[in-house]
Amino acid sequence: MYRIALIIGEVYTKYLPFAEKHKISLNLDITNQAILTDQPDELKQHLDQHLDSALRRSSGGEITITLSGTSLDITDNGTILSKSACRLLSHGRIQVTSRIGFGTTVSIDLTKNS
Repeated sequence: MYRIALIIGEVYTKYLPFAEKHKISLNLDITNQAILTDQPDELKQHLDQHLDSALRRSSGGEITITLSGTSLDITDNGTILSKSACRLLSHGRIQVTSRIGFGTTVSIDLTKNS
């Protein structure tokens, strides 16, 4: 079992220079650092893919990675996606939602397998 907070920290450190260069505030909100996963590579791949996408879509603003009980969320307050784009991007353990005024959130369900 692997601590999810360590996986998040590794990916966060990888993308922080890119975020700073493009004036994007990259934040962490980890309420429980003891949450574990038995699929660290899959979780890291999802986090890496969706954080990279959020950073490349964003033109400034703020991106927050939130780890709570059963999900890992990447919220980009500067990007809005259509309902059809959200449906296309949602699959398996990934759920994408977007609202004007709130931005886009990619939620990775930690209770599901791919």
